[in-house]
Amino acid sequence: MITADNLKALLRKLNFYQAGDCWVKTFGNLQVQMTVDLENKELIYPAGVVVNDATTSNFDHPENFVVFECVHRLLEKGYRPEHIELERRWQLGHEQKSGKADIIVSDDEGNTLLIIECKTAGQEYNNALKILKTDGGQLFSYWQQERNARWLMLYASDFDASGNKITYKEAIINCSDDKNTVLTAKNDADIKLFSQAHTANELFEAWKETYNQQTYDGLIFGPDTTAYRIGVKPLRKRDLREFTQDDKIVNRFEEILRHNNVSDKENAFNRLVALFICKLVDEITKGDDDIVDFQYKTGTDDYEDLQDRLQRLHRDGMKQFMREEISYVEYDYAEKLFSQYKGAQRKKAIADLKNTIRILKFYSNNDFAFKDVHNEELFLQNGKVLVEVVQLFEHFRIVYPAHNQLLGDLFEQLLNKGFKQNEGQFFTPTPITRFIWDSLPLQVLTHQHGNRYPRVIDFACGAGHFLTEAVEAINYFIHTADRENRWAEEAIYGIEKDYRLARVARVSLYMNGAGRGNIIFGDGLDNYPDKGVQPASFDFLVANPPYAVKGFKAHLRLKNNPAIDVLQTISNDGKEIEVPFVERIAQLLKPQGIAAVILPSSILSNDSNSYSAARQILLRNFLIRAIAQFGSKTFGATGTNTVVLFLEKYNEPPRHAEMIADSVNSILTAQTADDWNDRDILADYCNVIDVQIDDYIAFTAEKHTVEEWKNATYFRQYVAAYYASTETKNLLKSKKFRALSTQQQQDQLTQKFFAYAKEIEQRKLEAFALLRGQTTVVATAPAGNNEQERYLGYSWSNAKGSEGIRITDPYTGALYVDSNRISDNTVAAAIRNSFTGNPHIDIPQPVEAFCKAVRTIDMLDFSRAKFSNAIS
Repeated sequence: MITADNLKALLRKLNFYQAGDCWVKTFGNLQVQMTVDLENKELIYPAGVVVNDATTSNFDHPENFVVFECVHRLLEKGYRPEHIELERRWQLGHEQKSGKADIIVSDDEGNTLLIIECKTAGQEYNNALKILKTDGGQLFSYWQQERNARWLMLYASDFDASGNKITYKEAIINCSDDKNTVLTAKNDADIKLFSQAHTANELFEAWKETYNQQTYDGLIFGPDTTAYRIGVKPLRKRDLREFTQDDKIVNRFEEILRHNNVSDKENAFNRLVALFICKLVDEITKGDDDIVDFQYKTGTDDYEDLQDRLQRLHRDGMKQFMREEISYVEYDYAEKLFSQYKGAQRKKAIADLKNTIRILKFYSNNDFAFKDVHNEELFLQNGKVLVEVVQLFEHFRIVYPAHNQLLGDLFEQLLNKGFKQNEGQFFTPTPITRFIWDSLPLQVLTHQHGNRYPRVIDFACGAGHFLTEAVEAINYFIHTADRENRWAEEAIYGIEKDYRLARVARVSLYMNGAGRGNIIFGDGLDNYPDKGVQPASFDFLVANPPYAVKGFKAHLRLKNNPAIDVLQTISNDGKEIEVPFVERIAQLLKPQGIAAVILPSSILSNDSNSYSAARQILLRNFLIRAIAQFGSKTFGATGTNTVVLFLEKYNEPPRHAEMIADSVNSILTAQTADDWNDRDILADYCNVIDVQIDDYIAFTAEKHTVEEWKNATYFRQYVAAYYASTETKNLLKSKKFRALSTQQQQDQLTQKFFAYAKEIEQRKLEAFALLRGQTTVVATAPAGNNEQERYLGYSWSNAKGSEGIRITDPYTGALYVDSNRISDNTVAAAIRNSFTGNPHIDIPQPVEAFCKAVRTIDMLDFSRAKFSNAIS
């Protein structure tokens, strides 16, 4: 704040010189002086300045120093003293209370150019700005009295004596109606204009409803400004600033939609994504001194000019970011066309014109239509919305070399409010993405590979949450000079089938400082060798694939990956889309690659052929390092219980599953080899099923008849199941069988029994041998709703205006610690410990109630005749 105590230092900073008890400054271009009499505590303005109230010239009110500094700034800029008036008085309001404008600046013709209200820096200015945006405050009352005023300004200045620095804040309002808005208002009586307002309140309503409370800065005292020529200067890249919490962007965006009667929020969000693509490419291609194209140039633009620039930016952005060609016809197309084709070439011009019309008619779409546009009136209405949204974002920077938390949070809020999740689509809450990445052994693996950046893929990346978190997690452990995350170009890959979400993910990467990462618009089950996606090429796969999409198989069209074998187990109208994604995990990961995948809990226990096949893929290809089971409160859009499977692919060659299959075959054909693990596998297996080894060998050697196996404790269940099977019942009733001798019948029944029982035992033995020696960490969320929320560290809110995740206290619950990725006291730490390969896994004491380390084989039931490799 400027006070009498630091006034002398301020004057010295402003180049006043001391003359006795006075400090004086002469403005050579104007031949006038400003004086401060310290002895008499008087602020003396130049001759010509009209001072209507002497109280503005004393030291009694700190605001007087702000007025004095502001007048000094006006004189330095070149405004003449005779055009400056202080404390002009009016009768305001119903009670005829007087009001005095701090500063009024007039033009050469005596018209009011500018009304300035001065406040001390800090709280007083902030309160005045709040009042201004609540009801217009004093400034709009003054404007009502001076309707020919062209600009309003709320102003504050401050002086830091210790730093010898003067700063100021300003909020400038344009009092002129926008020409495009005036055109729109001719056909829409609901649009409020300044020119039609009769009271201060009506002026305020027009500013709020029509002009979205737009304010400017830098128009009066900016480096490129000239006295008396106030106007909105073209925005340059260097003028862009960062977002702050006080900007309340989400609320302001929703307010734009509300007062323009835009009810389709999902469409509005899609349009906003298109605008973000425009802004991204604009910022990336511009130098600091260049004028940005993503802006509404007040006073010169019309709606067509703005939309043409945006269309060009969108074309360039889609080509650069999504590798897609967008149809775009330049504004001066007709001029270029007819300057190129003349005289006898008229037919070529007509053909060119017809082709362009065809493109516009059939191949183009209005990516900026917040409202449906099919006539001029609707175009003007949409243009108004478009201008307000552009003006909302034009001053902010959205491209950063690294993650910007506020920008990431802002985009997340907009996404949650504006994107309706469809069948099979459920965005992963950001705390869960963070927990999953903190559960992976990144620290160990990155160091083992000499700080090489691992290749990461999310084959159903949605809005890109896992990918942006991957960049944060990897950067936490690998410290290099690559401040712009250039490494992401070779390491970060996302595939998304939903075109809208693919664009969202691309924008999200840029907004999180990882714009060089790859987003592929396509099917996550397919290969894209020309884009770096092919089998056995990724170190990490982290994803939340879709599930429960009925009839997906009939619409599946894969160009480069015909080898999804598990599709054979799913009917044409089946909905188990998550099953082929399980097979895809095994395809994409390198040997010793790591996966963390969110799946419905039913995939572990459902007895269907498809789920059983999915589990077989898991057992044959992966070490099951951990299973984190979540309850119904984890995902806001669905109450489905889910699990996160933490998997490590076997090191190969040789293929671990093939070696196990060979051992199992040797055991079941009574040909166990001493130089392999066959005997150890058999001994351990017999111990689990409680069968003597000699009895099991007798079974594999197919000794005894089926009737004799009825008395064996373990095998008699097979006999009962065998005789209860439809196949056996039909055999016993068949004429051909009944025509056989008793011995022949017994031989045939015994032969078929062993084939039946050994087929089940083969699956059991294979699962057992694959899981033998493994230890799995099981983390289970509590059952109660309140307990789940404490465990997760968040809850879901359905309150209007506050929909989505509500972070509780403590922020991270039991899952992870926000400030420390390698905390030892979390569920994430327990899961990280599982990747050490040590069978004795350390479970942190604070989470022992939720986590336990178990022998993996103990999660399967080998005791029953029916076996579907269900994991319990």
